[in-house]
Amino acid sequence: MSALARVDWSALDADARRAWIDGLRPPEPDADVSAIVDAVRDRGDDALRELTARFDGPDLADPWVDADILAEASVEAPLEAALERAAAAIRRYHADQRDALRAERRVRTAPGVTAWRRWQPLERVGGYVPGGRAAYASSVLMLGIPAALAGVDEVMIATPPDVAGSVPDSILVAARIAGIHRVLRAGGAQAVAAMAFGTASVPRVDKILGAGNAYVTAAKRSVADRVAIDLPAGPSECVIWADDSADPDFVALDLLAQAEHGHDSVAVVVSASERLLDAVDAALPGAASGLATGERAIATLTAHGASVLVSDAEGGLEVIDVIAAEHVSLQCIDADALAGRIRNAGAIFVGAWSPIAAGDYATGTNHILPTGSAARAWSGVGVETFGRWIEVQRLTPAGVRGLAPTVNAIATAEGLAAHAASVDARVRSVASEVVDDPVDLLRRPEPVAAYPAEPSDEE
Repeated sequence: MSALARVDWSALDADARRAWIDGLRPPEPDADVSAIVDAVRDRGDDALRELTARFDGPDLADPWVDADILAEASVEAPLEAALERAAAAIRRYHADQRDALRAERRVRTAPGVTAWRRWQPLERVGGYVPGGRAAYASSVLMLGIPAALAGVDEVMIATPPDVAGSVPDSILVAARIAGIHRVLRAGGAQAVAAMAFGTASVPRVDKILGAGNAYVTAAKRSVADRVAIDLPAGPSECVIWADDSADPDFVALDLLAQAEHGHDSVAVVVSASERLLDAVDAALPGAASGLATGERAIATLTAHGASVLVSDAEGGLEVIDVIAAEHVSLQCIDADALAGRIRNAGAIFVGAWSPIAAGDYATGTNHILPTGSAARAWSGVGVETFGRWIEVQRLTPAGVRGLAPTVNAIATAEGLAAHAASVDARVRSVASEVVDDPVDLLRRPEPVAAYPAEPSDEE
């Protein structure tokens, strides 16, 4: 029996399609998360210590990794070299984003009126790095490097400790490479709550970022009214569009790569070729048998995997856009053309030679991406995630005179008399001969009786 449930898309009506998509993903444990978040909010460090001991094992008087341990952590030379290469690609890709953000463009919206946006990095951010079966050093790079490029003052990460209270050296080495300042030994909803509300030991952050399991995602959503979050990044997922040109072994391995992330991961292959779907089904057992993670990946595919048969590429596009998956892989002849037509995806991998795993580690793009259909409205993490825009405007005396009729009319219509008065007062104080130099204006404030009906070209 195939690990992948077969779905005939054309046989489902709109309600059935929605129900099927909703059933792909596990429910979010909001009630359990609320209890954890409330405990940390109300009891701070005591609750964080108790919950860390309950869920991860160690009883930690100090939740932070010691600075000397962070500085001295080491891994095998090949892994450190790989992390350095990955970091270089991430820096290269994200530095281009930073440069674009710094390119300040001033716009003259009317005579005497200039407006622009100024980029301002956040002061303190907290990244979440999952633990469990694997140590995700790559996620440390994906959080720390864009934050450093953005100019964030303080970057911390939280990650679950082992039963001895230790954090894997690969995480610490990656943190050092990425320029992360501190590492919090805490995981799950309790780590999110500590960073959101702050405790005696853990400072409150401005924003929480990073992927995690359903509990972490639910916790981030529950504290979103107190602290900014990046995006709903929960259990990993992929949709693969494949035609008869696709290699079934490639597709099978890509599905298994997604499924090995965890029991709640989602992996779907979509095709108009029943022959291709059958070939992928046939390839999965052999591909899984050669993997240490094969058994659990097959179990995940059985729970949250599917092969979807559609009538043509248009049907495939519909499935891709409705699911709005974290990762979309296009293994087909016309991959480039199809990529330009996809509306909803966290990341797109174009062509059979673009495995999702390459984006997870080495292409330089960020692998912290929206899940759970959030790609319909959210983008993945980038340099812009670690700051915000401040709107700036500067008016000359001529500028405020020119805008006064507009402001007055709209403010009066909205019943906001002080808005209109604040502009009128300035118009009356400006000399009839417009003075643009603010210093000169302060020296010679001369009242003016009225303002012109239309903006003047003089500034």
